[in-house]
Amino acid sequence: MRRLTFEKVIKARNFMQMNLNNKGPTVVSLFSGCGGMDLGFIMAGYKVIWANECWKDAADTYEHNLGKHVDRRKIEDVPSKEIPDCDVVVGGPPCQAFSLAKGKRFLTDPRAKLVFEFVRVVKDKMPRAFVLENVPGLCSFGGYETPADKKRHTGRHLKELLKSFQGAGYEVSWAILNAANYGVPQHRRRIFIIGRRIDFMIIRGVANKETLKAYGLSRQKIGLKVITGEIEPQCLQP
Repeated sequence: MRRLTFEKVIKARNFMQMNLNNKGPTVVSLFSGCGGMDLGFIMAGYKVIWANECWKDAADTYEHNLGKHVDRRKIEDVPSKEIPDCDVVVGGPPCQAFSLAKGKRFLTDPRAKLVFEFVRVVKDKMPRAFVLENVPGLCSFGGYETPADKKRHTGRHLKELLKSFQGAGYEVSWAILNAANYGVPQHRRRIFIIGRRIDFMIIRGVANKETLKAYGLSRQKIGLKVITGEIEPQCLQP
C-alpha cells in the first residue's frame, strides 16, 4: 500500500484553503508550533485568524501548511493590542520546565513563566473560551501546599494558573488525557485546561451551581434579569 507523507496529506486536503473558507468561531493560537492543535480546530470548522510561533523551523512549517497568519515574534514582545479579538484562544506553552522526563526541575526556569503570557492574552482579549495544553508535570510543579492538593494533583503553579483564569472571569475545568484513547498510536498523556467565559455561560443557562453560587445567582434570577435587561454579556463581575 502506498504510504502518504504528512505533507501530501496536507496538500491533498488543502487545510490552508479550508481555514480560509471556514465560517465558524475565530481562533487565536499561541505557542503554535507546527500547527497541530490549530489543524484540529480547522478540521472542526473553526477559523484560525492569528498564530504565534518564534521557532523558525516550526513557523516555516506552519506557514507552508496552514497559512501566512503566523507572527514570528516572541510572545513576550507582542502587545495584546496587536493581537486580534477572537472567540477562542488556544495553545501549548513550552513544557520543558514542567517535564518529569529530565529529572530535576527548577522553579527559577524562565520557561515556566510563559504560561502566564497565555493568561495575559486571555485577560486582555477576553475570548468566549480558551484551551491550554501541556505535560502532566505542570500539575506537580512547585510542590503541593496540602495533602488534599496532592490528592487532587493541583500543585502550587497549577493553582496559581487556575486562579488567574478564574479571576479573569472564566469557569475552568481540567483533565489529564491519554492520546492513545483518541486514535493516536502512542501513549501521550497531556493536561488540558478549558475555560469558558462566565457571562456567556450564565446568560445561556449552562453555568454550574458552584459558579452561580459564587455570583450569588440562581438560574431563575438570571432569567429574570435577562428579561428585564438588568444584565448583559461582559457585564457580570464576581
